[in-house]
Amino acid sequence: MTKIRGILLLTVLCAGILACARDLPADWRSLQRLLQAETLSQPASPPLTVQFLGAGGIYLHYREQSLLGDPFFSNPPISQWIMLRDLKSRPDVIDAHLPPLDQVQAILVGHGHFDHAMDVPYIAQKLPASVKVFGSDSTRNLLAPEVPLERLVGLDGKMAQQQAGGEWVYLTPTLRILPIYSEHAPHFGDTVLVSGNIPHPLHERAGDALDWKAGVNLNYVIDFLQPGTDSAVTTVAYRLFYQSSSSNAPIGYPPRWLLEDGVPFDLALVCAANYNHVRDYPQGLLAYIKPREVLLIHWEQFWDDYSTETATPMPGMDFADLEQRIRSVLGNEVPVRVPNRGSSFELGGRS
Repeated sequence: MTKIRGILLLTVLCAGILACARDLPADWRSLQRLLQAETLSQPASPPLTVQFLGAGGIYLHYREQSLLGDPFFSNPPISQWIMLRDLKSRPDVIDAHLPPLDQVQAILVGHGHFDHAMDVPYIAQKLPASVKVFGSDSTRNLLAPEVPLERLVGLDGKMAQQQAGGEWVYLTPTLRILPIYSEHAPHFGDTVLVSGNIPHPLHERAGDALDWKAGVNLNYVIDFLQPGTDSAVTTVAYRLFYQSSSSNAPIGYPPRWLLEDGVPFDLALVCAANYNHVRDYPQGLLAYIKPREVLLIHWEQFWDDYSTETATPMPGMDFADLEQRIRSVLGNEVPVRVPNRGSSFELGGRS
């Protein structure tokens, strides 16, 4: 019965998706389109490179360290979801679009849905065994058939909740993350599809769309630290907030103690998908963390063939409304970018 109900829910969702799909708006207003062939630079030495990979996927690089989050390229078509076909990674597509991996220190995973986690095992096997995959305990169990358990790190015991608690996890002496308990926006009504937890390591790879259970959703604060600083004094070169699934306010916010350390947020990587299915989003979050720049991610259809040239906004994506929400709390001076897949920019240091 669970599978039958799942098929029905997926069918309803996909029908709604196809009915609501539309082309890119002609007028982006003051949102800055970031195109594949374009790199925006600001004076800084050295800058932080930010690349949007598609869906919730990001690549960050500062000095000699890189970080991947939710890398996803395979984009299985909707027909495979409905028919409950086994969803498989596409190595040819991944290899064609992967950013440089030689300095990647870790892979972060926001939750276990296939558009966040499915390509992680293939990418992980291309990295040294010392590079670990970080996510919820459920995501760790989900990926266990394809990634050795010693490379999978569950973060449930480290995450902040209700704007309190949490513990820094050092990936290297100069790169750290703070996991934050969050949630997944409903797909329709109050329903989040495939929202269960996986309590124990799986023995067989997840197959169809209903196997890729979300588990606990995590947001992340990411700090790139200045190298060579006194261990007693931590100097943060760049602080980022990374949210690859929309959530009701104030779920998923950084803890209050973090905001008291005086380090500003340089960039908020904010999920746009289903932004209007949750309360006070993203304006509540942005008013709370006050980033100096915003990058909208997970805005495009991830069931179309992967392309760095073209992309169609997710159904229900109203950029004018989304911009109004952002500008209502950040004003008109804060850059807000909508990136094409594969596009990148360099984030300058604080003045």
